Amino acid sequence: MEATVEREGKKFYQEYEKGIVMAPVSEIGKSKKTGTHIKFWPDASIFKETQEFNYKTIVDRLRQQAYLTKGIKLLINDERSGKKYKFYFE
Repeated sequence: MEATVEREGKKFYQEYEKGIVMAPVSEIGKSKKTGTHIKFWPDASIFKETQEFNYKTIVDRLRQQAYLTKGIKLLINDERSGKKYKFYFE
């Protein structure tokens, strides 16, 4: 998993493998944005039964969370299929 966080004028990065931090948080640049970007690839040693997730279930959950959390923008990009969704509710 890779996490990129933009806040307080800076951009930070951290990488994890099997739930273990690979290195301390590092500042990788400046940013005028705020937000968190997560990239995730399932590990077969952890997700033993399947590494395929139900895309509709994930999209439905993100839609619900966006609706319940005012002003948050949630995006999903399935690199396998090219499907993309963005959710935002006032």
